[in-house]
Amino acid sequence: MERQQLTLSPQAFVLINAPLIFVSLTANIFYACCLISLSHGRQKLKQPLKTILECIVSCSILYCVFLPFLYYMYNDQKDFTWFALPWVMVMYFMNNSMTCYVRLNFYYYVQIVPARRALWIWVKRNIKSFMIWAFLFDQMVLLLFSVASVASQFSRSFTSSNSTRTEYSFDMDLLNFFSFYIFIAYIMLCLCVTSVSSFSTILYLYRHMRNVALSGSSFNAPRNQRHMRVATTGACQGAVYFLYATYYLLSSLSNFYSPNFRLGYWALFTVSSLFISGTTVNLGIGQTVFRQRAARTWTALKALCNVGVVTSDSQLTSG
Repeated sequence: MERQQLTLSPQAFVLINAPLIFVSLTANIFYACCLISLSHGRQKLKQPLKTILECIVSCSILYCVFLPFLYYMYNDQKDFTWFALPWVMVMYFMNNSMTCYVRLNFYYYVQIVPARRALWIWVKRNIKSFMIWAFLFDQMVLLLFSVASVASQFSRSFTSSNSTRTEYSFDMDLLNFFSFYIFIAYIMLCLCVTSVSSFSTILYLYRHMRNVALSGSSFNAPRNQRHMRVATTGACQGAVYFLYATYYLLSSLSNFYSPNFRLGYWALFTVSSLFISGTTVNLGIGQTVFRQRAARTWTALKALCNVGVVTSDSQLTSG
């Protein structure tokens, strides 16, 4: 009995993903311009926050670029060899975007929550080196999973076309088996890190705000407002990531284990587009540099529109 595939129709995929990709691509291009202007201006972002934001923005942009390209190549050529490259790129940047947000959440946890144990004190003092090694470990796992996935698909295509099972195809299945379990374990680790760091940050800020209220201090202080904003965006980001990672795990396990049905990749890509769009909005709200630059841009556009209206009115009056 052939497995049932639960996926989206092409029309539904386009209708849902087109506006999400447009919004995400536009916002992340704006974020990229903000980061580029910061590199040449006086205002600087601390490291490793700047590198994490650059990685998040670049992965989101490239995901939004390669997903329509993958959809076009899939509809144009049914052979897997024709869309292997965009397939790898979409999977790689989709997974990389997930891990980048994990590092961002963990970074804010380390910066906000006071370290009391020796291990966390060491991590806080060496946060730059820790994030570099975490980034390198991310890339190793993601590249292994991407290469194994593509190699397995090529092996299945070759085996089906030749109707024989070769030793090469067996080795590829074994590689895919080990890389799958390594990646699932890594996703679960990321899910645990995000959940614990988000919950700990929110709990600490809640206690801090309660102590501020008991001491009679004002909530309107910039530091308190910043903490409240971080708590709100951290809670939203943690909830969005938890839902997305749970669906991702269910999709991967159903594809690997379920004999009756599997969740299609187009549905997974749609959920990924929702995740990236939601985290893009959350990133604009939570990051001061993006929020301030958006406010300045909006003020400049309003002033430009007002100048244009005044100019047209004066021309009509003189006429």
